[in-house]
Amino acid sequence: MAHIFYADKRNLRSDQQKGVNKGNFRKKEENQSWGSSMKGIFRFIAWIGRYRIYRPNKFLPLSSLNAWGHLIGKFLFGSSRSVQKKARASLKALYPSISDKKLTKWVDAFAKYMGMLFIDIGFRLPLTSDLPISTYYDYENIEKLDEALALGKGVIIPTLHIGQHLHVPSMLFQHPKHYTVTSVISIANMTMYENGNRKEFDNLYCYASTKFSKISPYLKRHLESNHILLMYHDYSTKGQLKVPFIQGKFPFLINAPQSYIKLHRLTGAIILPAIAVPDQTFGKSRLIFLDNSSIMKISEEYQNSTTQEFHGRMSTEINRVLYPFARKYAHVWEELMRLPTRRCKDELCFESNSTIANIIGKSKQKMISILEDSFEPERNDKEIKKVIQKFFNKIESDLNDPQKNFRNHKTKIDLSIRDSLSEMCKICQVLNNELSKLTELKAATSFSELEIKLSKIFFLKDPEEIPLQFIDDFEEAYNLCVSQQNFISEWKSKIWRVMKRYILENKVTLQMEAYRTNIINNIKILHNCISKNTMISEDELYLSLKDQTKTGNAVQV
Repeated sequence: MAHIFYADKRNLRSDQQKGVNKGNFRKKEENQSWGSSMKGIFRFIAWIGRYRIYRPNKFLPLSSLNAWGHLIGKFLFGSSRSVQKKARASLKALYPSISDKKLTKWVDAFAKYMGMLFIDIGFRLPLTSDLPISTYYDYENIEKLDEALALGKGVIIPTLHIGQHLHVPSMLFQHPKHYTVTSVISIANMTMYENGNRKEFDNLYCYASTKFSKISPYLKRHLESNHILLMYHDYSTKGQLKVPFIQGKFPFLINAPQSYIKLHRLTGAIILPAIAVPDQTFGKSRLIFLDNSSIMKISEEYQNSTTQEFHGRMSTEINRVLYPFARKYAHVWEELMRLPTRRCKDELCFESNSTIANIIGKSKQKMISILEDSFEPERNDKEIKKVIQKFFNKIESDLNDPQKNFRNHKTKIDLSIRDSLSEMCKICQVLNNELSKLTELKAATSFSELEIKLSKIFFLKDPEEIPLQFIDDFEEAYNLCVSQQNFISEWKSKIWRVMKRYILENKVTLQMEAYRTNIINNIKILHNCISKNTMISEDELYLSLKDQTKTGNAVQV
């Protein structure tokens, strides 16, 4: 029998108790898991497994069960506005330029996948233990696993919830070499594991807990015994370190699990990522062991660095290796709809009837926490914190009426699916706009200045993205316009964002004479557009600037 370890029964949520004394239980959260929200259906699946009612499916082609999955997915998940909204938001983050037609197609494919996954768990997954392993499983680069185990330090395998992701542990502990496999499982999903347990699964160890500290000693001993520890890298919680999704390509921040990285640092266990992808059709999987050389190189290089640096560098590199598969197989990635609501979720909330002073103070705290709770390579946190402190001191002193009511109702700023710079810039943009409405013009202008200053510091880490000279020239030109032509200071950051986009997308260079002679003219064009319509969007401003280019009034590219 597989060894399933309950680490903390007394810490279960009230809806998970079984003969447990009353106490303080965690409040149930929405969208927790199938295990907690669909108990009745899982009991039905358990009944199917107990009496082997699934067995006739071995005589049927894979497409027959998949067809039922399509039908259930279409009506159960495809008809849910919540599922569609979340899937759409995630796909737009992964494919920013995706067309509406393709987006609808992918959302539909994702809904069908969820139905197939559900059907597969009950009616086909048990067959993988009854039939020869080659019926449903294939392996690629498995020699990498044997080479890692030969070092005798244990192996940590991070993977993702792609395809039939429950095949991953099964493909390891049912392999002819009888690998000993350890895995961390969700308490909410224990029903699935308990119902599928069999006496021949004696080389599988499952640990469930609400706190990693309760199970880490057991996991450490397994690694020291040269066992395999399987971890789902895309299953993270809000309090865990945030790092770029794919550094350099998709820089928005995502929570990354840190527990197994800590175990790696303690034990020296090898980290070897692996992904199970659908093999021609859903129901069959190919387990691919990936190249881990860059991960182990980072580990060696930063072994003696601070905890934040080590964990940040490791998480960023593991993301870079694994998450391209999440993007490629987005329509069969179970965690897809949790990207905007959990894994990349962030927001700044204000209570009703908060004063301007409270709003300013909370915004400052949020900016600092964004830095402290995340890691981006080469980001100069020390310098950024100094700038934040300096500007907020000025903003607080510039307020005319700090005790004035900000809003009568609760307010929140959505900061999800962004990198740290865009999170802080959005806070600056919102407060610039709101303080202008409250006639706190000096403070509003300071937020505009802070946004540009932050952009300048961040670009120091990536000078190839946009030369700093562009920012200096823009600031000088805009300040000149403010002093000579009564330009609105609060519009500065909005105009800068449009100018920056224009520079990047049209590959404007510092050497271009047109750029040098027309920078003030371009600022005037954008300022004039906003003065005519203060609600004009940045996309509309950008198109207006491009139209002026065609007529010869703006920078020619």
